[in-house]
Amino acid sequence: MNMRRKLALLVTSTVAALALGSIAWAAIPDAGGTVHGCYDKGSGQLRVTDTQTNVPKACTVKEAALDWNLRGLQGLPGPQGPAGPSGAPGGDPTADAFVGRFGEDVGNAAAATGEPCTLGQILLTASTLKTAGGVPANGQLLPIAQYTALFALLGVTYGGDGKSTFALPDLRDITPNHMTYSICIFGSWPQ
Repeated sequence: MNMRRKLALLVTSTVAALALGSIAWAAIPDAGGTVHGCYDKGSGQLRVTDTQTNVPKACTVKEAALDWNLRGLQGLPGPQGPAGPSGAPGGDPTADAFVGRFGEDVGNAAAATGEPCTLGQILLTASTLKTAGGVPANGQLLPIAQYTALFALLGVTYGGDGKSTFALPDLRDITPNHMTYSICIFGSWPQ
């Protein structure tokens, strides 16, 4: 490649870089976060401009100035909507019968061991005396130092200070009557 072509290529590249740079600079929102543009009413073309520097150029007479990301004044609150329908007197017997089957005489079982389990696994047993393995899921606090693997799995999702204690989930309210949800505290790491 001769010297003249190299020089022409360099000049062309520089001009293109400057042109693209000015367009890119203009596309950046102003200090208030607003992007300014011009809409050509005849052709429908849209271009971005910088109103402070008029780069690449200000809107012409044939163009409409547009601004994006403007926030106007807060409007007045709308009227209050109509009240919803009243519930059935005395509640819903179907729902009450279902809900009444949970949370009674639950979570009182003693910790027990059973088949090998996966750490953090929730187990349900039809007993109020012994768990299916692990400890009842009653939301109790456990010391991190004693249950480091379980803490690594649960963190403070269910409570605790994360420094010396963490909590187990409390599943008593969703436990079927006369049963116990327990959580495996010593088991194999989940795969």
